[in-house]
Amino acid sequence: MGLIIQLRKFWRSLEIFGDQNLKFFIIKLSQRIRGEIMLFLVISTPRPDKPSTLIEARSKYWDWMNPLLKSGMSRFVYARTGRGAVALFDVDSNETLHRLMNEWSDIMPAHMDVYPLLDESAAKVFLQQQEELIK
Repeated sequence: MGLIIQLRKFWRSLEIFGDQNLKFFIIKLSQRIRGEIMLFLVISTPRPDKPSTLIEARSKYWDWMNPLLKSGMSRFVYARTGRGAVALFDVDSNETLHRLMNEWSDIMPAHMDVYPLLDESAAKVFLQQQEELIK
């Protein structure tokens, strides 16, 4: 993604979150400029409560997730068929991921599977390094 697009996302994020998360956005912007990205796929499986008892919690979840999507801290989120969700977080640290997962669990208690990911460019660099080691 180009630097101009990243700067636009950065400023839009500041409008959404204000100064409280300025440090996060400065770190993320500098990481993206240097090509450092921390991606985590989180798959939630909520406890087996009756769906009708969770309507308010599900609404709170989307209210909580929308600013994360707008800021780019969550690249996407999809509701799973039946129950649960899948989200891709782009965070600055493990601590930020930990905070987000705790906030999520406070809204909707769930088991969460977490998968650290490499973006395409990082995977290609890794593959190239492996090929050079073999030569």
